[in-house]
Amino acid sequence: MSIELNVTVAFLSDWRVSTGYSRSTRVDTAVVTDPHTGLPYLPAKSLTGVLRHRAEQLADALDGTAGGEWHTWLEYVFGSQPADDSGRGRSRAVPVPAALITAPLRLSTEPANLAQSGSGLLTGTEIARAATIVRAGVRIDRTTGTAMGDHVRFEERARAGVSVSAVWAVDADAEADLWPARFLLGAAARLVRSVGGGRRRGAGECVVTFAEIDESHLDTLLERIEAEEALPVPPPRRVDSSHTAAGDGESVGGATELVHAHDLVVQIVEPTIVGALTTANLVESALAIPGSVLLPLVLRELGSNDLVRNGHIVVTEATPDIDGRRTFPWPLALTEHKMTKDARNLCVPHIGDPKLGALMGNYVAADDDGVVRFTKPALVQRLHAVVDDDDQGPDNLFVTDALAPGTVFRAQVWLPAGKTLPNTAFRAGDLRIGRSSKDDYGSIDVTVETPISSPPAETIPAGREFGVLLASHVILLRDDGGPDVSVVGLARALEGLLGGITLEPVRSDFTGDRIRFGCVVRTVRIDSWQARWGLPRPSLEGLAAGSTIYFTADREILPDEQRRFESTPIGLRTVEGFGRILINPDVLPDEPKLAKAGTRGNGAAGPVAVPAVDSVGRRLIETAAMARIESAAVLAVRGAVDRYLPRGVDRTQLYVLRTLVDGFDADGGLQRFRAWRHTKVKGDPWAKVKPELAALLDPQDSTVRNPVWSALFPNTPDRDLEVLRSVSDIRAVQVLLRIAIGQAAKTLEGGRR
Repeated sequence: MSIELNVTVAFLSDWRVSTGYSRSTRVDTAVVTDPHTGLPYLPAKSLTGVLRHRAEQLADALDGTAGGEWHTWLEYVFGSQPADDSGRGRSRAVPVPAALITAPLRLSTEPANLAQSGSGLLTGTEIARAATIVRAGVRIDRTTGTAMGDHVRFEERARAGVSVSAVWAVDADAEADLWPARFLLGAAARLVRSVGGGRRRGAGECVVTFAEIDESHLDTLLERIEAEEALPVPPPRRVDSSHTAAGDGESVGGATELVHAHDLVVQIVEPTIVGALTTANLVESALAIPGSVLLPLVLRELGSNDLVRNGHIVVTEATPDIDGRRTFPWPLALTEHKMTKDARNLCVPHIGDPKLGALMGNYVAADDDGVVRFTKPALVQRLHAVVDDDDQGPDNLFVTDALAPGTVFRAQVWLPAGKTLPNTAFRAGDLRIGRSSKDDYGSIDVTVETPISSPPAETIPAGREFGVLLASHVILLRDDGGPDVSVVGLARALEGLLGGITLEPVRSDFTGDRIRFGCVVRTVRIDSWQARWGLPRPSLEGLAAGSTIYFTADREILPDEQRRFESTPIGLRTVEGFGRILINPDVLPDEPKLAKAGTRGNGAAGPVAVPAVDSVGRRLIETAAMARIESAAVLAVRGAVDRYLPRGVDRTQLYVLRTLVDGFDADGGLQRFRAWRHTKVKGDPWAKVKPELAALLDPQDSTVRNPVWSALFPNTPDRDLEVLRSVSDIRAVQVLLRIAIGQAAKTLEGGRR
């Protein structure tokens, strides 16, 4: 259970949370945007960092020293910082996770009740474009105080006047006494005055509020502090017993045969980092979701850990989904020619060619026509800066490569016969997995599907070769306890599943023009973490997923025995999906055909929703509307300048009209134009067009839309102009006439008017 907190940030100035990358040649620094809407958003890390900084100042002031009661509550809310805890004697302590669960703050994207056609309709793309603005800057020489040459830059910023919001939560029971945590969050929010980049230069000015901690609530909490009320002890962090069980045990496949009970369909909602590999300052996610990550979620649904202790459950890793099919790691024996793109199975006699290579990192599934389709999940890259608490400047940079939002993965759940998950979708709530899941990463949706039954296999006669594909890593041990990564060791483990059978690995043959491999294998090192002890677990070595080995048997292998091979994992840590094998898989035919396929979602943004006018902010909508009106005005004026401006006028006369047009929205501006319009001058060149101009500013029938809209958007129904007409008629006329005057001035300069 968790206690929800609705947080809102209202921006009073332009704001910037940068991606760290440029965009084309127009923008040197781009802002982070939502991949689905294109609108800028505020990452949770950016706000959490400044809130923690302010909360630390409050704790220092209330305790008077480091390590007091308020610092205990600070650590409870925001978690510990092991890298900065050396002065508190905690450098070797287990990190304390944060009770505060956050999420990125976004603009509202409720679709407006607008038609999706019509030349005057604002699209989501136009609104997203209007949500940002480009500001120019230049580096100043510290010695001379003047601008430095070749140091101009263009920064993209999100516009002021909008609010972003999200639902955060504190992971605690409803009856827990959390008033100190509420005070730290509410008071820290009041102290935050800006967020994001460029705060010292006026960017990011904002007001942060928690709906549940308003002014009156904060005053009440202050009274409790002034009364020197004793602080309660922070409640203990709730430990998910299923997660502990999954992390502690190492299960060995036993005699209990499991059935493929369910498929788990996992959709990435926020970028997700699982099974991360850290190299220098790069944190790169694995391309599949490990079974150890999904196992706690499954056990929570089942409500029991006995299945883990008895080895009666298997949750496989979630691999990319291709058209409703679960994929498998690329078989090492499956290769593609770099030039011709022809596919070869290295374990089938073939002409050797150094240009044959496996497409590592891809995942494969065979379609109904026997074509092996492959895909590689998309990753999104983000740049983060560690901000120094003292100077509030960047102290360190690190880059994350995370699984892209929208990507769909599929895992299998194997259970004893008769045991099933109770629901078709995991319990309502924010499901989070992986690294940094307390803020901007790791949000997923999980649904449960009934697996599609596979056709029965054919009997494998004695002496006939058959292929074994490792669908996951296999961890085997020798009798002396050391790792066994030999093909012979794998054969002995498979023999133990059936009994009364001897498997003989096929030997490689490199004689003659045609060669073949008996096996193509590689080893892998598996490192993991013991969450309960806060220490690394022993490193394990095993045969890597995708390894391919061909065997012969001294007797026939019946279909039921083949099913037992695939349903009963071998080796260690089988409940987490290790030790899975496939017999004669359809993804490794003798004569393979390959075709590239995209994963479901594949990180691509869906249709852009048009944000509602009231939720995004009228200023944002009007900015997008003005951009559309300016584009329409350019088309309306092209070849029709004479409709609004007569021939024979000079630059001075154009300047007079431009001055009048600019003053339309000023006090008395329309009266001055009307006085000019009624001025009688002999040979006045404006006489023919003054009625046209008058119709724009003084339409005869106020119940009919202004003629400017017909000029800008001909043949467009009124309902399609509803949002565009949030811009006043006068401003639309100003845009039209300014562009007409500019076009006329260019014509005069060319000597053609």
